[in-house]
Amino acid sequence: AFSQTSIESETTMTSDTSGEEEDLGMADAMMVRGAYLRQLRAELAEADELERQNEEESSACDDDEDNDNDIILTLSNGRTRVLRYNSYLKHQRYYDDLKHVDCDYIDYGSGVVVKQEKEKGKGGLCWDAAFILAEHLIETGAIPNGSCSPDHDTTTIVELGAGTGICGLLLAKYVSCHVEITDLPSLLHLMQTNVDLNFGAQSTIDDLLSIE
Repeated sequence: AFSQTSIESETTMTSDTSGEEEDLGMADAMMVRGAYLRQLRAELAEADELERQNEEESSACDDDEDNDNDIILTLSNGRTRVLRYNSYLKHQRYYDDLKHVDCDYIDYGSGVVVKQEKEKGKGGLCWDAAFILAEHLIETGAIPNGSCSPDHDTTTIVELGAGTGICGLLLAKYVSCHVEITDLPSLLHLMQTNVDLNFGAQSTIDDLLSIE
């Protein structure tokens, strides 16, 4: 009886020890994995920072000094700021709408100037995507009957959520088509201002002060 009890006790102790070792093994493995993930995150962050620095250095070397900065004109009233959009594009590796939200007007060149009103939120800003869409449609001739052939009716384009109206205004300026732009009531005055600016008698930066 004594021998059997001793064997049972020894077996129980061995089983408990084995369980503890298994738990410790899992804990160690999790700690090792956690340390590995932390090290990986640190290495990725370091690589991202290095890449950012390299891009900045490359950009500084590739661009001429005159092209490093956006050309932003301040009109004679001392507060109205006008961005020359082409100067902005010269040194951009990607489009970044937030870089020009503080400009009152954006001069897209070729007689297209659009007013922004930052206080109206997203609808009051010129989005680069709208410019890209209009540029694509113009360059590819994607608008059917855009040439106003006498054998066809003029294409009508309706832009919903037009905001400042930049996309529709560019199409109306460069493609023979009928364009209607629309958005929330709070943005109608801004759209009308930009229509008048680009299709009315006043269509140059020098005339901007007279319509404010």
